[in-house]
Amino acid sequence: MNFNVNELQEFLHTELCFEDKKITARSFRIWNRFFSASDFIFLRPIKDRSHDGLLKILKGEVCRWQIRIGVHQLDDVIDYLVVTLWDSGEGITYDALLRSYIDRGKPVYMARKVMVRDNIYEQITRQVGFLNDYALAVENECPKCGSLLVPRKARKLMAEDPYTLASVVSGTDAIPKQRTYLCCQEYPTCKHIASYVKV
Repeated sequence: MNFNVNELQEFLHTELCFEDKKITARSFRIWNRFFSASDFIFLRPIKDRSHDGLLKILKGEVCRWQIRIGVHQLDDVIDYLVVTLWDSGEGITYDALLRSYIDRGKPVYMARKVMVRDNIYEQITRQVGFLNDYALAVENECPKCGSLLVPRKARKLMAEDPYTLASVVSGTDAIPKQRTYLCCQEYPTCKHIASYVKV
């Protein structure tokens, strides 16, 4: 099943209100090979409809959260897509000195790889809707710093900071031991850890 990039571009623009952005320089500390393999980048800001969110939009501030779609293609035919949630940071800015569009954002949630099949548009719509709802849900907000809570594996947390994890799973207000926890996206700067299992 082959899908043309122009067909996808039309769908993302008209149906899902994405815009395509030119990025000529990327931070390789943040962009791993999986993301940097994408030939085209489409993004859509997530507009917070709360009182504070609307005030920020009216002030012209950059929406903090974005959904980005990276498209990997071979000979003008789509190979696969990557849908992910991003912290826009300072956004994509033009550096006159380097003559480049530099991306200052960073990925904050698990990337969803969308393979080219008959239902590719349905897959994209479902993943975009899920990430949009996830970013705006109050229960996914870190109570300490206001960033997003994102899933992280226990073994990774144990390798990075065993003391913090041990203190969360022991004591009077302990959460049960799990394979996966919800951690602040700014971890280890903000060390909030919560239960991944919903009671």
